[in-house]
Amino acid sequence: MSNLPHDWDNARTQPVSPHPSKRHPVVVYVIAAVVLVALCSLGGIAAIAVNLGDDGPKAKAPAVGNTVPDKGVRPTPNVPTATPSPSPAPTVKPSPTPKPKPTITDGVWQVGEDIPAGTYRAAENVSGMSCYWAKYADSEGNNILSNDLPSGGRPQVTLKKGQWFNTERCGTWVRK
Repeated sequence: MSNLPHDWDNARTQPVSPHPSKRHPVVVYVIAAVVLVALCSLGGIAAIAVNLGDDGPKAKAPAVGNTVPDKGVRPTPNVPTATPSPSPAPTVKPSPTPKPKPTITDGVWQVGEDIPAGTYRAAENVSGMSCYWAKYADSEGNNILSNDLPSGGRPQVTLKKGQWFNTERCGTWVRK
């Protein structure tokens, strides 16, 4: 039998605290120190005071300046504050996607409205006498400025704003 006194009746009557900070106060101090070091190195915070009360740790920023009872904090001239300025989030500009070159397919197009002005060339060689194109001064096609029925090669045309362009069976035209 042991000489140590033991109260077998009250051995399990004391509740075990489920909160780790209540059972191991050293752990709370270690965690607070790690957080303090991390905040100081990452955020540039000058100082942090840690209060340990009955309900766990509470971090609060220190008062800067001279304190006046019941009147809060009075700023002291030429003393930097401990409030870090927020750094702007880095902006990532998306790389501009190159605009596809304007193209023209079969149909009648108004230059400057439907298609931009410029020089266009057929993307593929034309063969035979099936390709036809025309430039008009009006939308009805009464005033033909120029036209062609190329029998081969890759035809090219320069279009100006206000003109009308008609293309049939020439394939796709690509702006140069």
